[in-house]
Amino acid sequence: MACETCSCSLQQLPCSLRDNTNDNNSNSNNNISNSGSSRRRRIAGRSAGRVPLAACILATLFVVALSSVAVVEPRPAFVSGQVLRGLQHLGAATRQVRLLGGLVRRRAEEASSSPGRVELAASIRFKGEKGKEDVEKAVAQLSGSMMGSWGPLQLEVDANSFDTTRLTVLGIHFDLESPAPSQQQLILDLKSHFAPAGKIDFVNIGVGEVRFETQDLTEKAVQQLNGSLMGGRLLRVALDPLSTDGTRVKVFGLKSTCQWYELKDYLKATEVAGAVFVAGPGSPGKQR
Repeated sequence: MACETCSCSLQQLPCSLRDNTNDNNSNSNNNISNSGSSRRRRIAGRSAGRVPLAACILATLFVVALSSVAVVEPRPAFVSGQVLRGLQHLGAATRQVRLLGGLVRRRAEEASSSPGRVELAASIRFKGEKGKEDVEKAVAQLSGSMMGSWGPLQLEVDANSFDTTRLTVLGIHFDLESPAPSQQQLILDLKSHFAPAGKIDFVNIGVGEVRFETQDLTEKAVQQLNGSLMGGRLLRVALDPLSTDGTRVKVFGLKSTCQWYELKDYLKATEVAGAVFVAGPGSPGKQR
């Protein structure tokens, strides 16, 4: 092989020079190879310890999102002042209606709650076009009055009267152990006492009637029912002196508007057996 500068042949170089040249070339190749491997190892090492940029960004965003989460505490429902005032007015109106509707009932229960005191509530209905005016007149003129030994009388417009022509009379009491007053005489006394207020259509007194199958069942019912409470009212149950066979009893102390089925339900609840006819002061009665 000829040299381009001097036209000498490389083959003519001494062996030692050719060997050195070959060794140098070999070492150079080895160094290049070794340096390349080292560079690749350094790059690989740096890459292995390095976290990708995208992963760092995602982790940062996740931490920020967690730190921005706020714990929301439950808050009480907000009611505006106008709504609250409306609810208060509605509640007040409801209470007034309940008080008006239950005034007579509460007074009757309070009056009959005294031990040994039975109250005879009465209901008086005025007739004619002036019935409502007559009721108002009776309340204005006769409230607190005495009717013989009865009273003072408490008068209220019957809350269940659709035309407000019915009057409820309270304040007629007698002792449980005393003889019961005559029902017919008491009705006559009430008509006479309230006649100045207007024309009276009818008078009901809180007295019911029950008939039983036999005398034994009648006596048992008297023992069981006398002195019991029905709707908070003390009852006086006694044999009717006008009963010819001794199977009829009078129940004193009922509300003046008590229906026959209410008294029947009470007999059933107290497990009184043998009743064949039940009548309340506010109904004609019902036979079994």
